Amino acid sequence: MLNLKEILTTLKNHNICFVLIGGQAAVAQGSAYLTWDVDICHDRDEKNLKKIVKAISLFHPYLRGAPK
Repeated sequence: MLNLKEILTTLKNHNICFVLIGGQAAVAQGSAYLTWDVDICHDRDEKNLKKIVKAISLFHPYLRGAPK
C-alpha cells in the first residue's frame, strides 16, 4: 500500500504542478474523518502531463478490473 508522503514526495520531486484535494486535504487541515485515497487536481498542460506519467510509472499503476 502506498502512503501519502511517498506519493506527494514523488510528485514534488518530479516538479509536478498539483494541489492536494479531497479527504487527505481535509485530514491535513485537522479533520477527524479518515480516508485512504489520494485526490489531486493537476495542471493539464502537456509538459505537466508528461511529468505525471513518468512519476506514476514508478508505482506500476493498472486499471482495476481490466485485463493485463
